[in-house]
Amino acid sequence: MPDTAAVNEVRASYPQERIWFVHQLAPASGAYNILFNHALPSPADEGALRRAFQRLIERHEVLRTTFIERDGLVFQVVHAPPAEIDIPLIDVSELDETDSAAAVQRLTEDELHVPFDLQHGPLIRCRLLWSSSDRLSVMIVMHHIISDGWSTTVLANELDRLYADEINGGAPSLPPLPIQYADYSEW
Repeated sequence: MPDTAAVNEVRASYPQERIWFVHQLAPASGAYNILFNHALPSPADEGALRRAFQRLIERHEVLRTTFIERDGLVFQVVHAPPAEIDIPLIDVSELDETDSAAAVQRLTEDELHVPFDLQHGPLIRCRLLWSSSDRLSVMIVMHHIISDGWSTTVLANELDRLYADEINGGAPSLPPLPIQYADYSEW
């Protein structure tokens, strides 16, 4: 995502500045990673999920934001939506239920410890998990500088709606966002 052109640059919010400061003390730490696994409603459609996730990234500027420091001040750099997002597929469908659960647990623990580069991003990662021929779930990891626990519920609900829209072949049913997080930071 960060290899796209910047479309907006604004001062970071106070909470983002605090997280930036702490991150500078231990940049190789995953301490501020937020992870959630989310099972998607059937039918399982990998292409629909990829398109829905792309729309989610397009919808929320903060999901395509990186951070820089200039003259002692921290700025959010909002990037244009990428043309395509790389979403690896992890297939554990050939494993029995116990081994499948163990594999997903190992992957979850590994993902939680992979640090983010706040200056170069992206600050969100997505993995698709096939656990059976009809079960698809998504693992999303974000840095806390762009999200919080409450926001994961909002993102999961929006991803479900966008996924349903893609499955049904319709236009996105979510109304455009009237404000973005960068607007809040500017206020």
